[in-house]
Amino acid sequence: MPLIPELRLQRSDYQAMVDVMTSSAIDKSAFTQADIEAFKQAAAKSGALTAMLNYYRNINIILRQRNWGMLDIPTLMIWGEKDIFFGHELTYGTEEYVRNLQIRYIPNCSHWVQQEQPLLVNQYMREFLG
Repeated sequence: MPLIPELRLQRSDYQAMVDVMTSSAIDKSAFTQADIEAFKQAAAKSGALTAMLNYYRNINIILRQRNWGMLDIPTLMIWGEKDIFFGHELTYGTEEYVRNLQIRYIPNCSHWVQQEQPLLVNQYMREFLG
């Protein structure tokens, strides 16, 4: 349904988006008021909400194609073990599609790894890129 999710997320100054982010975080202090305002400002940019939602609108098409081949680029996947949206079980089998894969799981962390564990995420990225 085009535009309905965008309108729902915009309603009441993006409160639904804020509620999803803050209620699903393990560390409730991870999102400061300044962070929330920055996310709202980013979402308010022309076309931003549609771009954010198009991933979810198209995921079934992407998954049905199944002809992805092998990704031959070194890849780091960082995953919160307590992600309520995407369980860590979804990472199982990824090595069948990515030749050089490193997966780093973060315990006691949700979907929002970069907000909840920024130092650890940065450490993992430095190690991977170094």
